[in-house]
Amino acid sequence: MTRSVDLLVLGATIVTARPDGLVIDNGAIAVSGDRIVDIGPRDALEPGYSAARTLAADGALVFAGLVDTHTHLYQTLLKGLGDDLPLMEWLDACTLPSIPHLTPRMCYVAAALGCIESLRSGCTTLFDYMVDHPNADVSGGAPLVSGLAGRICIGLATASARDSAASISTRVE
Repeated sequence: MTRSVDLLVLGATIVTARPDGLVIDNGAIAVSGDRIVDIGPRDALEPGYSAARTLAADGALVFAGLVDTHTHLYQTLLKGLGDDLPLMEWLDACTLPSIPHLTPRMCYVAAALGCIESLRSGCTTLFDYMVDHPNADVSGGAPLVSGLAGRICIGLATASARDSAASISTRVE
């Protein structure tokens, strides 16, 4: 008897997040709704499932989504400025002078692009620091559009500001 699932991913090399570092060559993943219901070697798992959709993933690598804990999404449009400079010179010569010229629309588009780039590189969760710009808060909806989970926050430099962090931080999913 087979169990019905929405998706069956077959043939991938699966890198698990288990403490023992298990890697399954020629693996299979069974998915119902938004939940992984089974994972294992293809030859052991495939016969037990019938799927509405089957994805042949031979040659692909499947792993848990990465978590990026330090982004400045609204600055995505500034990429490439001063790549050859050390950090502090880059900040003083390129980034800080450019930031005042970013409009709310530019901040939003930059954040959306940054989210898409993150997804394409395997990041599924971001922790963004929206600092240095009065329009940075408009980028908060970009993760919602892209499908990322993350926390949008404002960098806080003083103890009194840290005390009010709960009222500033916003969770998006």
